Amino acid sequence: MQPCPRKAEGGTPNWRLNAAVLGLPLRIDGYEERSMGEGADARAFAIVEAALPGVPGTRFGAGCHPNTVAASVLAVLNAAAGFDAAEAAAM
Repeated sequence: MQPCPRKAEGGTPNWRLNAAVLGLPLRIDGYEERSMGEGADARAFAIVEAALPGVPGTRFGAGCHPNTVAASVLAVLNAAAGFDAAEAAAM
């Protein structure tokens, strides 16, 4: 299992996350992706650390899917779901 880089060159989050956070005021502070399994049965497992400006702390989310982009989007959505209702109102 090889981790993907946390950040792409230039310090921006992995490109897969850019579309997912579009429209959400989340800041992605960390990203990792792992492969689970091999060949046609492999699944992507993505983990993100996200922050909401003005809210203390960060939240983590994970996603697992055969498609790496879908796993990344699921991870971002799960991190966003970690903010409580008052915090989410700021979104």
